[in-house]
Amino acid sequence: RKEQTAPHDVVFVISLNSTLSSFHYDGKTYAEHLADALNEAIGRLMAENADGVGPADPTRVAVVGYSIDTTILMPLDTYRPDGDGDYIRYASDLPGGAGFRVTATADAPQTATLDAPFKGYSYLQRAFHAAGNLLVQASAEATAEHPRVPEVVVMGSQVAICANTDIADSPSYDGQAQGDGGFLGTLPTGYSSGYGTDAAFATLLTMQDAMDRVDAAYAAAGERLSLYTVGLDTRSLGAYVLQTAEEQK
Repeated sequence: RKEQTAPHDVVFVISLNSTLSSFHYDGKTYAEHLADALNEAIGRLMAENADGVGPADPTRVAVVGYSIDTTILMPLDTYRPDGDGDYIRYASDLPGGAGFRVTATADAPQTATLDAPFKGYSYLQRAFHAAGNLLVQASAEATAEHPRVPEVVVMGSQVAICANTDIADSPSYDGQAQGDGGFLGTLPTGYSSGYGTDAAFATLLTMQDAMDRVDAAYAAAGERLSLYTVGLDTRSLGAYVLQTAEEQK
């Protein structure tokens, strides 16, 4: 529902976990349902550009995917759908296996999109940090005369099981045999580091850090970041982190 006349900078942070292609609901894989939801949401936002917002200050979208890796499928820009009206599509024939193929075309010629295969694990922390970076970079165009509204929508299906102690600049996972490098949680090597809630706690701290950075960047426009989650019970997650070990057990 359109509630503001100011254009939006919206970053969708989506799961790229391999379970999306193996779990089914209502005759479709989870991945197909996620693609449908993205296409509808992005389509509505792009439609606003021709409905009162105007080409001078268009609403822009980005899509950041996370598994053990972070992939920026669609940098922050305005996009045109393919002939079927889709911006992203589930594909089983990507070079790395099943994943998401970007079918949208960016309006800016220099904007390059990336397809992303599904992989294991859920390193949400780094993806949220990347989303914050996209918005901070975009905030240069947000002023009091031309305000822009920053938003992040996190769409996932499982709890983040991997994180790093560097909450301000979470590094990529390089496949080290041991759990050094500050990584927390269970890693693809089978190595586990820290307590059960450490990865969740570090993820929440990074989310707060990114939100603070975005708020500061958009302060000149008088706007603050709005965060929406789908499939992640953040309220229960926060309560779980604050429980004692005995309560968690």
